[in-house]
Amino acid sequence: MGYFAGIRGDRVDMIAHKLDTSNTKYALSGFGRAEKYFGDYTLYAGLGYAQRIPDFWEVSKGNGLNLKKEKNTQLDLGATYHKENLSFSVSSYVSYIQDYIMLNYNTATTTSFNTDALLLGREAEISYEFLPNTFALAQMSYTYGQDTKENRPLAQIAPLQTLFALKYDDNKYFIKGEIIVHAKQTRSLEGYGNVVGQDFGDSSGFGIINFYVGYAYDNIKLFAGVENLTDKLYSYHLSKNSIDLSVADNPVSSRIYEMGRNFWIRAKIDF
Repeated sequence: MGYFAGIRGDRVDMIAHKLDTSNTKYALSGFGRAEKYFGDYTLYAGLGYAQRIPDFWEVSKGNGLNLKKEKNTQLDLGATYHKENLSFSVSSYVSYIQDYIMLNYNTATTTSFNTDALLLGREAEISYEFLPNTFALAQMSYTYGQDTKENRPLAQIAPLQTLFALKYDDNKYFIKGEIIVHAKQTRSLEGYGNVVGQDFGDSSGFGIINFYVGYAYDNIKLFAGVENLTDKLYSYHLSKNSIDLSVADNPVSSRIYEMGRNFWIRAKIDF
């Protein structure tokens, strides 16, 4: 058995010079984790509690110094396995965040506010070496988010994501082909999000193909790749805002599509 624990405390002083007001907040966080070992298997469980004080960008929106700190209680469960040419891991978590901070972009001036959120997530990954230095890989992740105070979907939650790949790597030659598939997201909250981005409604699913090669010789490494091989028009559900300046509130107001078929070459030399 293995046992791990930690604790952390923070103090943040916030001053609004233009308003001649100030505020001091304290945050306390801690976690405990236990691991049980069964030969090639490891089982683990963890319980954590974390407080997060609003950052500058959140404070600068609407409610400002009146925002409460987030309080997250999370349970993690998982298992890993590794033996010879096969390895895999599975994990899941349940997270309840009291006073979760969201931004409302639907108003003339973007405002921040507190709500309560529930997150349920799971991940899985498997790797199998079916020939020397040749691997088959698969990954999957999914998160369900709910605004429990308003009984509605939580904004800026990615849909089901999967990756399938074949890879050869002998530390000299590297070849990898992968297929990335995102499901459509039907649980959106248009006009709401965080300082990073906002929901623009539901988003379509997509799949793209990428291919990479590499070669290493002494201290020189060369890489090349082609991404979005089929030239698919697609966008991720998660958006990214432009820089929000105090003199110009300029968040991105529409969905931004990713690059089409693109080729790149990179060289690395270690001295």
